[in-house]
Amino acid sequence: MQGSSLAAAQVLEKSKSEILSTWEKWVRDVLPSARAETRSALRDSIPDFLDDLVAALRSNLDELKPDII
Repeated sequence: MQGSSLAAAQVLEKSKSEILSTWEKWVRDVLPSARAETRSALRDSIPDFLDDLVAALRSNLDELKPDII
């Protein structure tokens, strides 16, 4: 299981910019009110969430702080 978690972490880390761009486009397409929002307003905490997810996938889940999981 650890190997697949590490592979997923690598894919997420490598694809972070693409994930953020896709998220931003999707939100603007689906929510008309989001079209006037800034990039940082739309992305908000998504970059931190992705970083935490990568950290969780790379770590032993038993050793993680509960706020990361």
